[in-house]
Amino acid sequence: PFNPTDKRTEATIRAPGDGSIFRVTKGAPQIILHMAHNAADLQATTEAAIQSLADRGFRALGVAISYSPPDAEPKWEFQGLLALFDPPRYDTKKTIETAVA
Repeated sequence: PFNPTDKRTEATIRAPGDGSIFRVTKGAPQIILHMAHNAADLQATTEAAIQSLADRGFRALGVAISYSPPDAEPKWEFQGLLALFDPPRYDTKKTIETAVA
């Protein structure tokens, strides 16, 4: 489940074919990127992509994977961003007007 403190969710998965175990995580892109061992190489490009999505009205989630053994500290690899269209609700204007009044 989503952890609002960590701003991400994590799952441990056993692959159906070979039974290998890996972990995946998704959440706030800055949090996921910060966890990744390859963050320094990707930070500028990823932040620009997040801003570009936001400029067009999209939210973004970061995604990472770790192939570290289950009993080891995960070595996260940033995989990319998921874009989500999240338009304002129909009553947003009224809600803002009420809050400001």
